[in-house]
Amino acid sequence: MHKISMMTFLIILLLSSGVCAVTPCQLFVIERSKNANLVIYEAQLDDAGTILPTTPVVAYWKLNATTGGKEALGMLDKKAYGFSVNKEGDIYRMVLAPVKKRPILLVNDGNTVRAQMVIGEQQSWLSKVYVKAKEGAFLPTVQYFELFGTAVAGGQTTYEKIVP
Repeated sequence: MHKISMMTFLIILLLSSGVCAVTPCQLFVIERSKNANLVIYEAQLDDAGTILPTTPVVAYWKLNATTGGKEALGMLDKKAYGFSVNKEGDIYRMVLAPVKKRPILLVNDGNTVRAQMVIGEQQSWLSKVYVKAKEGAFLPTVQYFELFGTAVAGGQTTYEKIVP
């Protein structure tokens, strides 16, 4: 089982709470079994709180295992943690590389934008994806993904484990 400190848990919980006072607006994180570094996904908003159509989402490393700073995703990182976003009418649909069969909708929710997807057969606000991987000779092999969120209706915690 993956262990994180209570402080790290509280920081992730606060960062993923869906309150966006400034732009950009954090949507969710990817946590990995390899180290404490996170991949952060943020919606890019204009001053009115509307998603920017040219660059709706950006992703970057939060280097918790070293400096605590930020770093752009490299080419190999984008294959593992990259995404695409398409606008379909008034809706933005995001497809994340690790869970391609689970589209994510970018939804305006009050003064913020949230990532909505099905987790455990419930429409949920996605807060975290955990990736358990085993290091290989050349590339790691994903053993499973875990999706964590909060139900859109009711607010209860949602969870699902996906084995590729």
